[in-house]
Amino acid sequence: MRKPHKIYLFLSICLFAAILCATMLGSVNIPLQQQLYTITNLLQITDIPVEQSNTFILLNIRLPRALLAAIVGFSLAFCGTIMQGIFRNPLADPYLLGIASGATAGATLMIVMGISLTFMVPLGAFAGAIISVAITYFIAQSQLGSFSNVTLILAGVAIGAMFSSATTFFIFVSEDEQLRHIMFWVMGSLANSRWWSIFYLFIVLIIAVIITNFFATALDALSLGDDMAYHLGVDSSLTKKVLLLLTTILTAAVVCMSGTIGFVGIIIPHTSRLLFGANHRILLMASGLTGSIFLVLCDILSRTLVAPIEIPIGIITAIFGAPFFLYLLIHHKKSIGALN
Repeated sequence: MRKPHKIYLFLSICLFAAILCATMLGSVNIPLQQQLYTITNLLQITDIPVEQSNTFILLNIRLPRALLAAIVGFSLAFCGTIMQGIFRNPLADPYLLGIASGATAGATLMIVMGISLTFMVPLGAFAGAIISVAITYFIAQSQLGSFSNVTLILAGVAIGAMFSSATTFFIFVSEDEQLRHIMFWVMGSLANSRWWSIFYLFIVLIIAVIITNFFATALDALSLGDDMAYHLGVDSSLTKKVLLLLTTILTAAVVCMSGTIGFVGIIIPHTSRLLFGANHRILLMASGLTGSIFLVLCDILSRTLVAPIEIPIGIITAIFGAPFFLYLLIHHKKSIGALN
């Protein structure tokens, strides 16, 4: 099964089915027939009476949440695929350069300062992510304007630790209500999904996908190593800078809307590479669609496993991701040396 259109069609059908399940299941189950009537009434195709409460739940809670989960899952898996290709390591993920720590610190600062404007906390998260990665690049960059994989990763770890300590301080001085809000960023959640956040993320994602498509072949070469990429006529420095910039912006946008949702950017790209091959022209989209399916299903579990209590989705992804991460760590010890 290597033909792209067959892969994309199969994954799209699975994603559509997962979204249908997400909109049906919850503390109040909405039958598929009522969903259909609600949509056709909205499009003025039919005028069949439906329960207003179900219409409100579907259009304002379930559907935007399922779509946000799909976009976030796609983005994290897409960025994880890029990062693993650049660093030639299956343990790389979108948060490798301190993005998550910076975003969490920025959001936490806004919360502790008591800024109540709706857009300010996501804006603080986005700014924190960009600042953390900018510092990482500045530290890792050599006098010639290039950087090595090892230096970049070590700088990211150091900056991530610095911003994590800042977050810990903000948590220490926060009040009870602020602490509950902070947990959203630390554990990840899709509960605050809104149509405007879906539109914003979708636009950023589309731009990133279009630009990355032009670098898919270069990413294949880069996966073989900088020296091999050079002999194949690929400007590895330019490719890295463009792709890392896109990854940074897209990941920062995701974190500012959903908090930190771990492991999606690690396990999905690696699994997709095993299933669909290493050709990035196919792998990027296939991995993204698989990530969408995975996160939508995880969100269903987070809402229904101990209903009516909602489990933070970051806990659900960690339940699946942590054992898989250990598997990768055990079976790919040699990949760590490949960072050099």
